Amino acid sequence: NTQAFIQALNQSSLCQSSNWRLPSESELMTLLVYNDDNPLINLNYFPNTQPKPYWTSMGHKDNDDVAIDVPFFYGGTNGSDKSFDSYIRAVSDVK
Repeated sequence: NTQAFIQALNQSSLCQSSNWRLPSESELMTLLVYNDDNPLINLNYFPNTQPKPYWTSMGHKDNDDVAIDVPFFYGGTNGSDKSFDSYIRAVSDVK
């Protein structure tokens, strides 16, 4: 699950950082590049991005079983049941 993954990432001190987290909806949407490429992202900076949804840290305001994800195959945002598989892009705040 995402919480266990982020916890393990922080314990590993990847890139000498221990404050990894899921991005907010707006943070993840800033990576979208609307063009004819699929996935909708600059692959020079994010070469392994899949044309699939990526989880955000945001839950759905009306349903605790739904989380907001950003699909990198058409952009925008979506709400998906937390039991569905989606990708994770962890972010870390600058100290």
